Amino acid sequence: MAFGFCPHTGNLIGKEKQMSSLRAAFKLAVLGFGSVGYMTRLRFTSNQEKSDQVFNNWMRFVARTLNVTVKTHGENAAQTGSQILYLPNHTSYADSIVLGNSIKASFVAAKDVAKWPVIGKIAQLRNTVFIEQVKSRLTDEEKQAVIDRVCGQVKDTLDNKHNVVIFPEGTMSDGSEVLKFRPSVMSLLFKNNDGDTPILAQPLAIELESVNGQSIPKGEKSPLRDNFAWYATDREKGTMNKGLLRHIWDVAKTKSIVLNVHFLEPLNAKDFTDHVALTNTARERIIDKLGIKPASPALA
Repeated sequence: MAFGFCPHTGNLIGKEKQMSSLRAAFKLAVLGFGSVGYMTRLRFTSNQEKSDQVFNNWMRFVARTLNVTVKTHGENAAQTGSQILYLPNHTSYADSIVLGNSIKASFVAAKDVAKWPVIGKIAQLRNTVFIEQVKSRLTDEEKQAVIDRVCGQVKDTLDNKHNVVIFPEGTMSDGSEVLKFRPSVMSLLFKNNDGDTPILAQPLAIELESVNGQSIPKGEKSPLRDNFAWYATDREKGTMNKGLLRHIWDVAKTKSIVLNVHFLEPLNAKDFTDHVALTNTARERIIDKLGIKPASPALA
């Protein structure tokens, strides 16, 4: 029996590709027009509580439009009235959309993010704390000066009653691992933070559950992860797994994405000897919840 190409199969594949492209174009058009309205409202909303609500509604709109389902687990420590420094793992620029569905907080981001199209503007409107990065060529004194400035910016934001999200990995992975955490900023929790209502650190585990109905294996590489994760394949050169616009297009082409956000037990600085110990514990709890292996120990 001879086997050959079935024209009907080829037609079906071609139609599916066409439909996914049309689906993506429609989603992005709806997203663009709808976001203009939310950005306008956010720009002219001075009340913090109303601003938080507009932003959360906006992120839910983005998630619905892209068929992204965000499921939350555990208790958000902010509900107790405490000020919270959230410490999530980091797999994509879209983590801010995922977390925006779940929490009210300002984000910490590198200064370069402010220049990104759309995403940078959103970040600016949300009181994002833009920080300078610690370069390896700096002297020890210069590095410490940068760390002190960053800690001061984050502490000021917390003191102004804004909860803060910082990604301790400092970069993004594909979600099959948790990269080493940078503990420097956590040192702010050990300075003048021993009152009746201390600032708490709460680890958050962001987990990609499924893409297009296909489950993602825990702790394993999978091409399905690239439908959500945006990360460097070569961290020395800064080479990403794909271009930003291509990644946004691929996310829009997907039929469904399901993510879990796990709120883990909050950490109080008084229970730790120093900020490195607290950072290691936060990372270990995320690793344990996600059921994946650590990439390497936290930096000292």
